[in-house]
Amino acid sequence: MKKAFLYGLLAAMAITGCQAELEVITQEPSKEFTAIVDEDLNSETKTSLDGEGNVLWKMGDQVSIFAASTVNKQYQVTDDSDGKTAATLNQIPAGGSVDGGKIGNNVAFYPYASTAGIEKSGVSYVISGVELPATQTYAAGSFGKGAFPMATVTSSTEDMNLKFKNVLGGLKLQLKGTATITSITVTGNNNEILCGDAEVTTTYGGDPSIALSDASAKTVTLDCGAGVNLDSETATPFIIALPPMTMTGGFTVVVTDREGKQMQIKTTKPQTITRSNLLKMPAVNYVGTPDYSREAFTITSTGSTSVSIMSNGLPANITLEYRKGTDSWTAYKIGAGVDLLNGEYIQFRAGEGGNESFSTSLQDYYYINVSGEGTVNLSGNIMSLLDRNLLKASVTQYAFYKFCTSYKIVDASNLKLPATTLAPGCYLSMFFGCTNLTTAPELPATTLANSCYSSMFSGCTSLTTAPELPATTLATECYSSMFSGCTSLTTAPELPATTLEEHCYQQMFSGCTSLTTAPALPATTLANFCYSSMFSGCTSLTTAPALPATTLADKCYYYMFFGCTNLTTAPELPATTLAPGCYLSMFFGCTSLTTAPALPATTLATECYSSMFSGCTSLTTAPELPATTLEEHCYQQMFSGCTSLTTAPALPATTLANFCYSSMFSGCTSLTTAPALPATTLATECYSYMFSGCTSLITAPALPATTLADKCYYYMFYNCTSLTTAPALPATTLAESCYYKMFSGCTNLKSAPELPATKLVIQCYYSMFSGCKSLTTAPDLPAQTLAIRCYNFMFDNCSSLNYIKMLATDISASDCLGSWVFGVSTKGTFVKSRYASWEVVGKHGVPSGWTIKTE
Repeated sequence: MKKAFLYGLLAAMAITGCQAELEVITQEPSKEFTAIVDEDLNSETKTSLDGEGNVLWKMGDQVSIFAASTVNKQYQVTDDSDGKTAATLNQIPAGGSVDGGKIGNNVAFYPYASTAGIEKSGVSYVISGVELPATQTYAAGSFGKGAFPMATVTSSTEDMNLKFKNVLGGLKLQLKGTATITSITVTGNNNEILCGDAEVTTTYGGDPSIALSDASAKTVTLDCGAGVNLDSETATPFIIALPPMTMTGGFTVVVTDREGKQMQIKTTKPQTITRSNLLKMPAVNYVGTPDYSREAFTITSTGSTSVSIMSNGLPANITLEYRKGTDSWTAYKIGAGVDLLNGEYIQFRAGEGGNESFSTSLQDYYYINVSGEGTVNLSGNIMSLLDRNLLKASVTQYAFYKFCTSYKIVDASNLKLPATTLAPGCYLSMFFGCTNLTTAPELPATTLANSCYSSMFSGCTSLTTAPELPATTLATECYSSMFSGCTSLTTAPELPATTLEEHCYQQMFSGCTSLTTAPALPATTLANFCYSSMFSGCTSLTTAPALPATTLADKCYYYMFFGCTNLTTAPELPATTLAPGCYLSMFFGCTSLTTAPALPATTLATECYSSMFSGCTSLTTAPELPATTLEEHCYQQMFSGCTSLTTAPALPATTLANFCYSSMFSGCTSLTTAPALPATTLATECYSYMFSGCTSLITAPALPATTLADKCYYYMFYNCTSLTTAPALPATTLAESCYYKMFSGCTNLKSAPELPATKLVIQCYYSMFSGCKSLTTAPDLPAQTLAIRCYNFMFDNCSSLNYIKMLATDISASDCLGSWVFGVSTKGTFVKSRYASWEVVGKHGVPSGWTIKTE
């Protein structure tokens, strides 16, 4: 490789004593090339043509030439070649040093691209660093300058004849009419790449090809400058260069005129652009329609309808004008119906003085009423209802509450809601219950207000796509229930905000049963109820978004994925400091969830894990729960109904809190072993229902506590039908309802624990062993004075029970023996205190037919 000669570098090397082998380059004479185009373009027009369709070079045309080298050199058509089919190309500036690697051919690319580079690939050359422009300049009957690239490879380095071949094809539109066209855009209906960064591959004697890589470059615009005047009789051609491809869903052309009106030309059949050919479209008579962003609020009828604006309650007085089609504007009376035929439209705008607000409260508002067999579409600028000159940039509280709730509304994609400053509830429930709405308007506002979009599209069961939501600063309840019940919605909008507010996303997508993918949720600091019920009932959702938040808030994930029956994987939950109710019912009813995320927190909060995995019938493994200090309701119902859970996590806490383990494993029908419960001081309902319905539980944990609390063991092992032995219950001081139905329904329980307490309290043993059909011997009951309902239903339906020792002498407490031995064995032994004077027989005393002994 030859290197540039730098005197400064030589001097530096001489000073430092470095030695290097340098090649001194001498100026070489410039090479002169001749350029022609070696093919016609469908016998149609190109950059510049003569009368016979031959390409003419123009003064100033420039070409990149790799003359036997990988160096990109700039050549230009000589002035005397202007308007000729064959052009002479000279390097600019002339001469220059030679640099780069050698190649075995001369390679050229038109138009000149300073960033172009070249590499050899087999027998071909790949020219990179070129770009197809997103905007092309209109040229009459031709491509715009530089819009239609060409490439060539000569037979050898000595061959100076550049026989260019076209790289692209093109689209030829033909328009008639009286308008002046200012721009035309082309977009593939399947988002094909039409411009941007490109590589061109070419070879000697072969056809060049092109590869595009910019996935965002999907639209090409033809800029017609000040405008091209159409002719009503003769079609005017507009030619747009496009890469060779098949647009499988066809393409859409949007033509814009000088008045801002537009016309859409759309084909949905596959359309193929072929290299060096023009796809010629039939002549179209251009008829522009208004740009609705500049026009009044418009209702267009499909079929026959009658349209009116009605009031509910007592909203503020407003003045409106309307016109049907292009009629003159006329004062409108609220409630007056206007009949529309198919294709007819009505427009509304504020009276001359404008309107401060359109609706004033949740009870006092205006709304569109549509009757008849047809449906309607909405377009135009809704701000015209407030200001006919469209100068207002802000709306007021409840401005358009329930305004568009008619089920007859189908398309609102051309409705403009341009306000940049929103107000609380301004669009609250705006399209609520619009079951036929298929397309929503754009929502460009970036500064939100409390409840501004709350329930905006709730119940829109035909809505398939949500509008973009660009706001990064949220407000309380801003998106609350926004798309709830949108059962056809398949894709959620991006939610880029990182600073949240209370209830901001609450129920946002609840009941969206077709939603398959959740948006990213990047916030790391949450707010109270921010994600509450956000995806509840999204039965098609299979994957949850990442939840990177480490700072939680009250009930931040409350019911977030409730009823997401196809959710298979839970996101990581890295927070180590919890908040009250933060994970409350988060995955409730996620019947496909098999694995729970790690829960690293060691300091809990009230209700933090309450019902978190309740009803997760596929969950087989529970996460570790290392916390030793509990809070009220912290684990309540955490795994209730997890019918596949076989092993419970360790529960090391020795200090409990009210309801801390209440119903934690209730209904876990596959759970065979209970975790150790080392606590000795209990709290209200701490173990209530903890293992109720665990029909496979064989062994109960030890219960060493001697200080009880109200309802502490309430229903603890209710209906544990596989439990054969009850744990020891050493407490001698009881609490109200402490053993209430503790073993009720344990049909295989054969051995009851000792009950040493001699002082009873209200309902302490209420229904404790009811339904224990395998129990033959009751525990000794030494207490002499009974308490209200203390033994009520205690042995109800213990059909095998045939021995009871109950030494009470005072049974005066209300209902203390109510039905306590109903359904026991017909024969048995009852040991009674010798000092007992009571003689009750039957289900409320000594079982009928039993032998009575005294002690």
